[in-house]
Amino acid sequence: MKLLRPLLASPLILAALAGCGSGSSSSPTASVGSPTTGAATTSPSAATTATHSAAPRATAASTRCHTSQLAATIDSVQGAAGSSIAAFTLRNASADTCTIQGYVGLAFERGGQQVPTTVNRDTSLAATVVTLAPGATTRFQARANNIPSGTDTSCQPAPDHLLLTPPDETDPLTLTVKATDGSTFAPCTTTVEVRPVGSGAA
Repeated sequence: MKLLRPLLASPLILAALAGCGSGSSSSPTASVGSPTTGAATTSPSAATTATHSAAPRATAASTRCHTSQLAATIDSVQGAAGSSIAAFTLRNASADTCTIQGYVGLAFERGGQQVPTTVNRDTSLAATVVTLAPGATTRFQARANNIPSGTDTSCQPAPDHLLLTPPDETDPLTLTVKATDGSTFAPCTTTVEVRPVGSGAA
């Protein structure tokens, strides 16, 4: 009767097992809360790729995208089931890489006067960290009712501009409500739901 001898692990196998230990784990690569103020996957060109990660780096705060570094556009507006859905693009117009995470603030403006605007956040989508190299872009959507709601019996006068405040900033960017494709984001009501920056647009 043959005796079974224990198998001896080679040094290479032992080394591989040692590398799979429970050492310190690293966070994913990264980097507003605006006033109460997004869904398809973003697919920018290779030259303007924004990277996403679930958690910011320790230095994320120091590299946050500020309003002065960003440019914003409304790309298109589509109607769906009594709503207007606007697709937005944020572009890093500066010479420095910066990071952005969260929800923008939005407020309509009419004749130079800000219109009271209620903004709700779509929290069903994760607000990931987006890293924007110079010239890179990221997208999100906003939805607003296009029919009277609540106690309203008619639509409010159409706004002519939109104030967009980037996450964690206080200074807004001023946009015309006319999108680059010729459509207009001038909904019937001034209650808007926004998706997080980086969540994409259809």
